[in-house]
Amino acid sequence: MRLINTLKVIYNRKILNIVLVLIVLIPIVLSIFYIPISPDSSYYLASVERLREGFLPYNDFAFGYTPLMLYMMSGLKILFCVGINYEVDLVIFYFLEIIVAYLIYKISRQLGIHKTYSFFESMIFLLITQRIDGNMFLLEIPSVLFGLLSLFIIIKYSNIYPTKYFIIFLGGIFSSFAFLVKQYGLGFECLVIFYALLNKATWKIFVLNFFGFIFPILFFYFYFGESFVNVLSGSNYNGYGDGKITIFIKFIYYLKAFINLFFKIIPILVITIGFCISVFNKQIVQRKKTLLFLLSGVLVFMVQFMFGPFYHYYIYVIPIAIILIFYVLQIIKYKKIYIVFIFLSVLLNFGKVYSFVYKKYINDIDDRRKQYVLAEELKKIIPPNSSLFIADGPLISQYYLTNLSPPNMQKYGYSFGSYSTLMIIEQINSADYILVTKNSPEMSSIEVQNVLRERKKNEINETTILYK
Repeated sequence: MRLINTLKVIYNRKILNIVLVLIVLIPIVLSIFYIPISPDSSYYLASVERLREGFLPYNDFAFGYTPLMLYMMSGLKILFCVGINYEVDLVIFYFLEIIVAYLIYKISRQLGIHKTYSFFESMIFLLITQRIDGNMFLLEIPSVLFGLLSLFIIIKYSNIYPTKYFIIFLGGIFSSFAFLVKQYGLGFECLVIFYALLNKATWKIFVLNFFGFIFPILFFYFYFGESFVNVLSGSNYNGYGDGKITIFIKFIYYLKAFINLFFKIIPILVITIGFCISVFNKQIVQRKKTLLFLLSGVLVFMVQFMFGPFYHYYIYVIPIAIILIFYVLQIIKYKKIYIVFIFLSVLLNFGKVYSFVYKKYINDIDDRRKQYVLAEELKKIIPPNSSLFIADGPLISQYYLTNLSPPNMQKYGYSFGSYSTLMIIEQINSADYILVTKNSPEMSSIEVQNVLRERKKNEINETTILYK
């Protein structure tokens, strides 16, 4: 009888796991074929195409981010003989995202979290990322992948004797890669150092990690030269688009980011942090260290909201936050009440994700197809190697789909669709072709309209105009 009951439990758990996997996979598979190409994705992938043609970022074309992902994607596309194909790009992206989910599982197990909880963490991560822009090609996922690899190494090997010198050095390299994919990945190196300090790692650990971290950065510095320095600091980018925004206003945005995290994305985190604070002194030393480490991880990656208000920044926060939530579940006494709040948080994300699925993949199912159709029309009209200027965000995808470049690549490179009036006029005067939407807010100023009147106008469709 006991054996039969055990088998029933295993069977029911397997059914639950299969249901969870299906819930997560459905929006992922649909997005591969139907989600429109975002301005961000087009910016990165069009830059990859320029790299494949032999142009160097920073020297031959402006690029606002550290370069590792450009080289990774370029190498993968060459290896698999893939050209401009957003479906394949997303398959590669989701492969990396699934590896991130697996690393969340491995880190959780290393911290002593039960394997069932660890599996749920991975599934919840994949679900939540679908509503924080994790369904488009972005730099955050590969950055998080390398960052979590570095955390896994320091957690597993920092207190193993004799010291695994090469593995610790490799962990430093992975931290560096997280930073070299996107600057905000620097937070992982901060967490690696903090974890080593908490656990009183030997000086050899710090030295090996430092040399591993600095080596790839020095390589790129010597390769690109001085133009690489500004990119490292992110000084060439302002996420709020206005250098006049005060520190106080940025702090307000920072607080708003916390409100979104606590009340719109994972409300259970409020209870989790409250529990951590209230019972911190009652925990054994190792639990205190782990709680402090995970809480610090959430706070470290929330700092990026001081520099930009974008939802996909939460992709850095969510893995650490989810591990924290289930670590608390592991040690809390009143598990049933806590699990109810976890379930409600997951239900909230399920509702948000599937309402998006209905809106984008059922109601607006033709959006991606329309982007491809427009690209084919443009390729019939615009000769190869012509320069094309686009200022409207909804049309930025055409840079990638047509494989065309804007003018003044060395000075401006690609964009997300945000230009000053003076820059727009400069780009219009330099471009062979200009693509705009009707009633475009970016092109509505009198000065811009006066310049456009000198160009030949061609209405591509009911919403789009091409100027020559």
